[in-house]
Amino acid sequence: MVPTSAARLLLMTVVCINSLIARGFEVKRHLGTKTRYAYRLAVPGSPSIYKLPDPEGYDPVHLYLLARHGTRWPTGDRMRQINSLNGLFNDARNIADYPWIRNWTKPFSNVALMGGELHPLGADELWGLAYRLRKRFPSLSSQDYLPKRFPVVSTQVARTAASASAFTSGFFPDVGSKDPADDSPVVNPAPPRALERTNLNGDGEAVMDTNAAGRPRRVAMQSGSRPSSIIPVPHPELDETLRDQPKIRRPQAVAISMAPKNADPLLRFFEVCPAYAQHDEYTEKWISSWMQGNWSRLAPFLQQRLDLSRDMSPCEVEALWQLCLLEAGLDRVTDRACSLFEPEEVLMLEWVDDIHLLETQSYGATINYEIAAPLLRDMTETLREAAGTMPGGATAQAARLMFAHCETLVPLASLLGLFRPPAVPPPDATAEQLAAFVSPASAQQHLQRLDTLEDLHIVLAGLQHMNTRGGQGGNGSLLGSEDSHVCYKGRPPQPADWVPPPEGWYPMFPCDDNRLFKGSRIAPFGANLALVLYRRREGNGVSRPQHLVRLLYNEQVLPVPGCSSGRGSGDSTESLDCNLEVFLQLMKDKADPNALELLCGTDGKVVSGDGGAAKMFDTATPGIGGL
Repeated sequence: MVPTSAARLLLMTVVCINSLIARGFEVKRHLGTKTRYAYRLAVPGSPSIYKLPDPEGYDPVHLYLLARHGTRWPTGDRMRQINSLNGLFNDARNIADYPWIRNWTKPFSNVALMGGELHPLGADELWGLAYRLRKRFPSLSSQDYLPKRFPVVSTQVARTAASASAFTSGFFPDVGSKDPADDSPVVNPAPPRALERTNLNGDGEAVMDTNAAGRPRRVAMQSGSRPSSIIPVPHPELDETLRDQPKIRRPQAVAISMAPKNADPLLRFFEVCPAYAQHDEYTEKWISSWMQGNWSRLAPFLQQRLDLSRDMSPCEVEALWQLCLLEAGLDRVTDRACSLFEPEEVLMLEWVDDIHLLETQSYGATINYEIAAPLLRDMTETLREAAGTMPGGATAQAARLMFAHCETLVPLASLLGLFRPPAVPPPDATAEQLAAFVSPASAQQHLQRLDTLEDLHIVLAGLQHMNTRGGQGGNGSLLGSEDSHVCYKGRPPQPADWVPPPEGWYPMFPCDDNRLFKGSRIAPFGANLALVLYRRREGNGVSRPQHLVRLLYNEQVLPVPGCSSGRGSGDSTESLDCNLEVFLQLMKDKADPNALELLCGTDGKVVSGDGGAAKMFDTATPGIGGL
C-alpha cells in the first residue's frame, strides 16, 4: 500500500493556515463537538422554527425529537489528560506573557465522581430547548401527560438520563398538587390541642385552620363567614421542609425508558455492531498518526511561546487544546490556554477534529451511518402510525423524545443526507487491510467497556500494540489501563504502531472556515434533530397532501434531502415541507429492518432485524423499553 504523500498533507495544512479569518474571531464558536449549544454555528440560509409559521391549512400532530445530551464535564480520560499539563507548565519559563501559568493547578481532583457527567449548563440547555418548543407547539405540549402519549427514551448513561429529565421539566407544564400534606399522626405528630385555631363557618360549625402537621389549611368558607387570623404553629420536631407552606404546583412526573448499554440497537447501534467496531478500530489506527502529524506542526510555535527548556510533544499540544476547549466552553475563559493559540491554529485544530468526526461517524465510510437504520426506521414507523391515528385518540402519540449521544445524532443526520461535503468520499480500505486487524467479536468486547465513542482516538489507536502484547496490563483488561491512551505519559506514540491511511486518501474537505461540515454546527452539546408531522385541516383542499413533514435541526428548518416536491408549489418556503408519502418512500431503503443483521454480521451473536427497536413502545407487545 502506497502511503499518502507528506507533501499532499502539508498542502492541506497550508490551506488551513492561510484560510481567511472572519473579523471578530471567537474561539468559543470553534470548539467542535465540545461547543456549548448557545455558541453553535447556524446553518446558513435556514429559517428559525420560531419565525417560520406552520404550513397554511395544517396543524402539528406529532413531534419526533432526538437530542444529544447537554454540556458535560470532560470524560475521565480527558480529565487525566488535562491534569497531566502540570508538568508542561512547570517547565514553561515565559511567565511574563502568561502569568496564569504560575498558579495553574490541576482542575480535577475527583475524576471518578465527575468524569463525563452532565454539567449544570447542560441541564439549562435542555430545559431551554424544551421550553421554547413547548411555546412553539402548545397544541402538543399542553396535552395531558401519559407515558404512551409522550414516550421518553434515553441511553443508559447518566448524562443522557439527566438531560432527558431536564428537558421534560421544561416541556411539560407543572401540575397542581392534589393533597401534598402528610397528615399521618405517626410520621407527623399532631400539634398540641391548646394551640389549634378554629373558625366558625356560616352554620356555626368549627373549621380547623391548621392541619395535623401544624400548617395552615386552606378552607372553603361559606357566604357570610369571617376568616380569623391564622397563626402557624412551630414544631421543632418536624423537618424544616415539612413546616413550609405546601407548594401549589409540582413538576410533571415523567417515565424514562432505557435499554442496557450493550443491547440498545435504537440509540447505541454503534455498540451492537461488530463490523462497525472492527472498521472503527482500523480507522483509528491510521487517523491517529495523521492527527499527531498535524499537532506536531504546532509544537515548535507553542514551545517558543512558552519558552520551554525542552521539546514539546504532539500529545502535549493536544492536551493543551483540550484545556482550551474546557476553559472556553464551560467557563467562557479565552485569555488563558486559548491565548496560546493563534486564530489560524485554532482553525486547524478544529479542522483536524472535524476530519476525525467525519471519518469515524459520518461520510468517511458508509457503515458509519448505515448502522443508524434502526433509529431511522423507528422514526418513519412513528410518523406512519401518528398519521393513521386521530389526535387525542387512545393510541395517538403527541411526541416521542429521545436522548442520546454525538455518536447517535451524527450517523442519523448523515443517513438522512444532511451536511454532506461536496467532495467525493475517500476510497474504503481493502479487505486485506481490514483482515490484518482484530476480529469483530474482539472489537465488540472493546466497545462494551466504553461509555462513549466520542474520544475513541484516545483509546483505540494502540490496540494493535496491546494485542501483540496479549493484553498484558495492570488488571488484565485491554482498556483498563491508561497505557491505551496514545497521548498519555505512560505510553508515548510508537511509530511502529502507526498505520498509513488507505491508498489515495486525503481529507474530504479543506480547512475552510466557511465549510458546512463542522462539529460546532452538526453536534454541539445539546444538538437536536426533529421531525414535525402536520395534518391537513378538514375542508382545506383534497388536492393537497394529507400530511407534511418538516425537518428541524438545532431549531432551524432544513429541506429534506431528496424531497423537492414539497406541497407542489415553487415557493421556497413551501418547498421546505415534504409530503409524508414522499418522505417515507425516500427513507424506505435506508430504514431496512434487517440493516444491522446485513451490515454487522453476528460472529456467533444473534442480531435479528432492528433488535426490537421499532416495538419499544408498542402498546400491545412489551419491548425493551420496560427494562
